[in-house]
Amino acid sequence: MTPVSSAEASPAVATTAPVREASGSLVWRATGLSPNTLIMLFAVVLVVCIVSLPRLDAYALASNQRDARSTLGLFIERLLAAGATDPAPPGLVAAIDKSEWLRHRLRDARPTDQPGVVLHHGYYFALARSTRGVPTVYAWPRNQGRTGYEVYACGADGEILVQERPRAEWSGLFDPRELERVTPTAETGWVALSAE
Repeated sequence: MTPVSSAEASPAVATTAPVREASGSLVWRATGLSPNTLIMLFAVVLVVCIVSLPRLDAYALASNQRDARSTLGLFIERLLAAGATDPAPPGLVAAIDKSEWLRHRLRDARPTDQPGVVLHHGYYFALARSTRGVPTVYAWPRNQGRTGYEVYACGADGEILVQERPRAEWSGLFDPRELERVTPTAETGWVALSAE
Protein backbone atom coordinates (compact mmCIF):
# COMPACT_ATOMS: atom_id res chain seq x y z
CA MET A 1 0.00 0.00 0.00
CA THR A 2 1.33 3.41 -0.86
CA PRO A 3 1.14 6.20 1.63
CA VAL A 4 -1.34 9.05 0.92
CA SER A 5 -0.03 12.56 1.13
CA SER A 6 -1.98 15.21 3.07
CA ALA A 7 -2.65 17.18 -0.12
CA GLU A 8 -4.34 14.16 -1.64
CA ALA A 9 -6.35 13.40 1.50
CA SER A 10 -8.09 16.77 1.74
CA PRO A 11 -10.26 18.21 -0.97
CA ALA A 12 -8.67 20.82 -3.17
CA VAL A 13 -8.99 24.39 -1.88
CA ALA A 14 -9.12 27.27 -4.33
CA THR A 15 -6.27 29.65 -3.72
CA THR A 16 -7.20 32.39 -6.21
CA ALA A 17 -7.41 35.98 -4.89
CA PRO A 18 -10.80 37.76 -4.97
CA VAL A 19 -11.37 39.95 -7.99
CA ARG A 20 -11.38 43.66 -7.12
CA GLU A 21 -14.31 45.71 -8.37
CA ALA A 22 -14.23 49.30 -9.56
CA SER A 23 -14.98 51.69 -6.70
CA GLY A 24 -18.06 53.17 -8.45
CA SER A 25 -19.71 49.79 -8.71
CA LEU A 26 -19.32 49.23 -4.97
CA VAL A 27 -21.47 52.29 -4.27
CA TRP A 28 -24.31 51.32 -6.53
CA ARG A 29 -24.19 47.71 -5.36
CA ALA A 30 -24.28 48.84 -1.72
CA THR A 31 -27.23 51.18 -2.31
CA GLY A 32 -28.95 49.23 -5.03
CA LEU A 33 -28.88 52.31 -7.29
CA SER A 34 -27.36 52.47 -10.72
CA PRO A 35 -24.62 55.03 -11.47
CA ASN A 36 -27.07 57.06 -13.62
CA THR A 37 -29.58 57.17 -10.76
CA LEU A 38 -26.86 58.32 -8.37
CA ILE A 39 -25.86 61.12 -10.76
CA MET A 40 -29.49 62.24 -11.09
CA LEU A 41 -29.96 62.14 -7.32
CA PHE A 42 -26.84 64.26 -6.83
CA ALA A 43 -28.11 66.75 -9.44
CA VAL A 44 -31.49 67.07 -7.66
CA VAL A 45 -29.78 67.66 -4.30
CA LEU A 46 -27.56 70.30 -5.90
CA VAL A 47 -30.54 72.15 -7.41
CA VAL A 48 -32.38 72.09 -4.06
CA CYS A 49 -29.33 73.59 -2.35
CA ILE A 50 -28.94 76.32 -4.98
CA VAL A 51 -32.62 77.28 -4.67
CA SER A 52 -32.66 77.12 -0.85
CA LEU A 53 -29.57 79.17 0.02
CA PRO A 54 -31.02 82.59 -0.89
CA ARG A 55 -34.16 81.76 1.07
CA LEU A 56 -32.02 80.76 4.04
CA ASP A 57 -30.34 84.19 3.97
CA ALA A 58 -33.73 85.91 3.83
CA TYR A 59 -34.95 83.78 6.74
CA ALA A 60 -31.87 84.64 8.83
CA LEU A 61 -32.29 88.35 8.09
CA ALA A 62 -36.00 88.29 9.02
CA SER A 63 -35.16 86.32 12.16
CA ASN A 64 -32.58 88.94 13.21
CA GLN A 65 -35.16 91.70 12.75
CA ARG A 66 -37.80 89.82 14.77
CA ASP A 67 -35.28 89.22 17.52
CA ALA A 68 -34.26 92.89 17.52
CA ARG A 69 -37.90 93.94 18.07
CA SER A 70 -38.29 91.35 20.82
CA THR A 71 -35.07 92.46 22.52
CA LEU A 72 -36.21 96.10 22.41
CA GLY A 73 -39.35 95.04 24.24
CA LEU A 74 -37.25 93.29 26.89
CA PHE A 75 -35.09 96.36 27.46
CA ILE A 76 -38.09 98.64 27.75
CA GLU A 77 -39.94 96.25 30.05
CA ARG A 78 -36.98 95.66 32.35
CA LEU A 79 -35.13 98.97 32.21
CA LEU A 80 -37.26 101.96 31.44
CA ALA A 81 -40.24 100.69 33.41
CA ALA A 82 -37.94 100.20 36.41
CA GLY A 83 -36.63 103.76 36.15
CA ALA A 84 -33.19 102.76 34.83
CA THR A 85 -33.07 105.49 32.21
CA ASP A 86 -29.49 106.75 32.46
CA PRO A 87 -28.01 106.51 28.97
CA ALA A 88 -24.51 107.36 30.18
CA PRO A 89 -21.98 104.58 29.65
CA PRO A 90 -22.03 101.75 30.45
CA GLY A 91 -25.80 102.03 29.73
CA LEU A 92 -27.29 98.75 28.53
CA VAL A 93 -24.13 96.78 29.36
CA ALA A 94 -24.50 97.66 33.05
CA ALA A 95 -28.21 96.97 32.93
CA ILE A 96 -27.61 93.46 31.60
CA ASP A 97 -24.91 92.86 34.22
CA LYS A 98 -27.26 93.94 37.03
CA SER A 99 -30.23 91.84 35.92
CA GLU A 100 -29.97 88.07 36.22
CA TRP A 101 -33.09 87.71 34.07
CA LEU A 102 -31.59 89.82 31.24
CA ARG A 103 -28.25 87.98 31.52
CA HIS A 104 -30.09 84.70 31.08
CA ARG A 105 -32.29 85.91 28.22
CA LEU A 106 -29.45 87.71 26.41
CA ARG A 107 -26.62 85.34 27.27
CA ASP A 108 -24.99 85.74 23.84
CA ALA A 109 -25.22 89.57 23.87
CA ARG A 110 -21.82 91.14 24.14
CA PRO A 111 -20.46 94.62 24.80
CA THR A 112 -18.73 96.47 21.96
CA ASP A 113 -15.85 98.93 21.70
CA GLN A 114 -18.36 101.78 22.07
CA PRO A 115 -19.36 102.26 25.73
CA GLY A 116 -22.97 101.31 26.42
CA VAL A 117 -23.56 99.60 23.06
CA VAL A 118 -24.48 95.91 22.99
CA LEU A 119 -24.38 93.52 20.00
CA HIS A 120 -27.03 90.81 19.91
CA HIS A 121 -27.99 88.63 16.91
CA GLY A 122 -26.75 91.01 14.22
CA TYR A 123 -28.12 94.20 15.80
CA TYR A 124 -26.54 96.89 17.96
CA PHE A 125 -28.55 98.28 20.90
CA ALA A 126 -28.02 101.49 22.81
CA LEU A 127 -29.92 103.60 25.32
CA ALA A 128 -29.96 107.34 24.60
CA ARG A 129 -32.08 110.42 25.15
CA SER A 130 -33.80 111.67 22.02
CA THR A 131 -33.73 115.35 21.04
CA ARG A 132 -36.89 115.73 23.15
CA GLY A 133 -35.09 114.30 26.20
CA VAL A 134 -37.04 111.03 26.16
CA PRO A 135 -35.03 107.92 27.14
CA THR A 136 -35.12 105.65 24.10
CA VAL A 137 -33.57 102.30 23.22
CA TYR A 138 -32.35 102.10 19.64
CA ALA A 139 -31.53 99.03 17.55
CA TRP A 140 -29.76 99.10 14.19
CA PRO A 141 -28.13 96.42 12.01
CA ARG A 142 -24.48 95.55 12.35
CA ASN A 143 -24.26 95.30 8.57
CA GLN A 144 -27.25 96.75 6.75
CA GLY A 145 -28.55 94.31 4.15
CA ARG A 146 -26.72 91.32 5.64
CA THR A 147 -27.88 91.26 9.27
CA GLY A 148 -31.01 93.39 8.88
CA TYR A 149 -32.55 96.36 7.10
CA GLU A 150 -34.81 98.08 9.58
CA VAL A 151 -33.85 100.43 12.41
CA TYR A 152 -35.94 100.48 15.60
CA ALA A 153 -36.54 102.89 18.45
CA CYS A 154 -38.62 102.34 21.56
CA GLY A 155 -39.39 104.79 24.34
CA ALA A 156 -40.84 104.35 27.81
CA ASP A 157 -44.35 104.08 26.37
CA GLY A 158 -43.35 100.71 24.83
CA GLU A 159 -44.30 101.69 21.29
CA ILE A 160 -41.74 100.38 18.81
CA LEU A 161 -41.03 102.72 15.92
CA VAL A 162 -39.36 101.53 12.74
CA GLN A 163 -37.46 103.28 10.00
CA GLU A 164 -37.86 100.89 7.07
CA ARG A 165 -35.52 102.62 4.65
CA PRO A 166 -32.81 104.02 6.87
CA ARG A 167 -29.84 105.93 5.54
CA ALA A 168 -26.44 104.25 5.30
CA GLU A 169 -25.23 105.75 8.59
CA TRP A 170 -27.57 103.33 10.39
CA SER A 171 -25.17 100.48 9.67
CA GLY A 172 -22.25 99.37 11.80
CA LEU A 173 -20.90 100.53 15.10
CA PHE A 174 -20.87 104.25 15.94
CA ASP A 175 -20.72 106.46 19.00
CA PRO A 176 -24.09 106.23 20.82
CA ARG A 177 -23.94 109.96 21.63
CA GLU A 178 -24.90 110.53 17.98
CA LEU A 179 -28.32 109.08 18.89
CA GLU A 180 -29.04 112.20 20.95
CA ARG A 181 -29.57 114.06 17.66
CA VAL A 182 -32.28 111.61 16.54
CA THR A 183 -35.96 112.44 16.89
CA PRO A 184 -37.98 109.29 16.20
CA THR A 185 -41.24 110.80 14.92
CA ALA A 186 -43.42 110.42 11.84
CA GLU A 187 -41.99 113.71 10.52
CA THR A 188 -38.49 112.20 10.49
CA GLY A 189 -39.49 108.97 8.74
CA TRP A 190 -40.37 106.75 11.70
CA VAL A 191 -43.64 104.77 11.80
CA ALA A 192 -45.23 102.74 14.56
CA LEU A 193 -44.54 99.04 14.08
CA SER A 194 -48.24 98.24 14.49
CA ALA A 195 -49.08 100.64 11.64
CA GLU A 196 -47.09 98.63 9.07
